[in-house]
Order: sequence, then structure tokens, then C-alpha cells
Amino acid sequence: MAGGHRVRISGEPCEDISFSAGFSDYRYDPNGEYWIEQSYVQYFIPHQQRLALPVVLVHGGGLTGSCWETHPDCRMGWQESLIRRGVSTYVADSVERGRAGFAALPGTWSGRPLQRSAEESWSLFRIGKRADFAARRPFDGSQFPLEAFDDLVRQTVPRWLTNTEAQIAALVAVVRIVGPCYLVGHSQGGGHAMAVAEREPELVRATVALEPHGGPSRFERAAGRPMLHVQGDFIDRDDTWTRLARSAKESVKAWRDGGGVADTLDLPREGLMGNSHMLMMDRNSETVLDLVMQWLTRIDASHSNLEACS
Repeated sequence: MAGGHRVRISGEPCEDISFSAGFSDYRYDPNGEYWIEQSYVQYFIPHQQRLALPVVLVHGGGLTGSCWETHPDCRMGWQESLIRRGVSTYVADSVERGRAGFAALPGTWSGRPLQRSAEESWSLFRIGKRADFAARRPFDGSQFPLEAFDDLVRQTVPRWLTNTEAQIAALVAVVRIVGPCYLVGHSQGGGHAMAVAEREPELVRATVALEPHGGPSRFERAAGRPMLHVQGDFIDRDDTWTRLARSAKESVKAWRDGGGVADTLDLPREGLMGNSHMLMMDRNSETVLDLVMQWLTRIDASHSNLEACS
């Protein structure tokens, strides 16, 4: 566990509850001290390491770290693939998600949780148009494993819209424990990764943002820091994604304006067609990871050379 903070609840009424048939008539007192807004991290360190620094994988909105573990159609996910490639790999469950859990305490979070429908997943993840969901008609050439779409929907979890700062703070706590590392973030997690790179430039040595959103509009501590922006296909088919892609490009420009070194990997321009928003789950996800690893390997070698010279 990483980050989080204590809260104290008082003045709430007690109630008699039953945990189970064999554990009933229990007097539950909700008042007391609690920990909330922590992150959970699972990590694997291979015996032989290809990169000098570990990779921290950060999931997107309405998802958990499980999106890195396996593909919906049961193929090997990026987590295992990175480990097999000799990369120390940390997978974070963010605040309110997965094994980090959410705070079911009165008055701690504002707003209400939202959950993504299958229809929203279909269109927002750019598998196809929302109007084509009922017929399950994807974009022509889509690389997403359509037969496993329902398993993708099963991975979605409720999310709050008011916990961005808490999620970024927990990710800061993660990198402070892990130490110097490379952040790889997807969607909302890409924006979080960029924000943490700005706050902890000595620890986040490089950032990979897979179709990020919500990144800072200004960077003051990015000088000399590398970042890779990865973008898939079908973006011009959806007005929402046209706006999100424009916002991502503005964040990349802000990174450069702050002195950072930003590269863009536009998959269609590289000849990789058909990628959805779920780049790490598409049928060609290993090829996408190959390209990301090529970039990280170059960055890792340059860091190693600089450290050797110093």
C-alpha cells in the first residue's frame, strides 16, 4: 500500500448488524479512525533485468490494474510480457479502484460514483460507433478482440469524478517508494503520469502516455525529461476523441515548452492500423509494446551512460 491518510468519523449512530448466519447480533460502531485514499501496488522483479529502472503501469479511468494483467481474450497482458522481457514491473490500483478500495464513509468524498455502460465502453474505447453497438459492428479493421468485448466490460468499476488530486498524490507516494522509474500511463492514468513526472522529476526518469487526458497545461520541471505520447486509430471518427486528442497534443506541447523532450508515436503513421483506445489489449498489442520498449531501451541506455560518466 502507498499513500493515503487518516480520517476520523464521529457522531454517527451505531446499528445492530449481521455479518453472516453464524455472526449475527453485532453492534457496529462506525465512529473511529480510518485510512483512505491509498494506492495498492503489485510488483515483480525478474532475476535478470533488461532495463536499469523499473516500469510503473498506471491504469485509466473506470478501470483497475487488472487491465495490464491479461487481455479480455486471455492473451498475456503487458505486465507479464514486460516481466518476461526482463523488466521490473509495478502495477498500481489507484484510489477508489480495485484492491485500493473506496471510502464508504459519510462526508469523505463529494459527488457520486459513476459506472461505465457497455455502450459507453464501445464508443469511448473506439471499438465502434455507439449507434452500431446493438449490432456489435466495429470499425473496419479494428484490432480489438471483439469476441471478448463483454469481458472488457466486466473489468470496469465505479469511479468518482472528484478524486483526481487524491489519485495523483497516491501515485506520488508510489514513485517515492519505488524510487527512480519509468511511468507508463493509459488514458486518465496517462494524465496522472504526466502530473507526477512534473512533481517528482528526479524520480520519474521518463513517461509514456498512452492516449492521455487530463494532463497539466503547464510544466515547469520537465527540462530534459523524455516523454512518449502514443496514439491509436479511428480518432477522427468520434467528436469526443477529436477533442481529447487535441487536448493531449496541447499537453505534449506544454511539455516541450517546459524544456522536456517529447516524442509522438502515431501508430497509423507507423503502419499499425486499427488500434482502439485499449492499445494494451488489441490483437497487435505486443507490436505496440515492442515500439514502446524500443523507446524505453534508448532512454534507459542514455541514462545508464550519463550515470556511468558521472
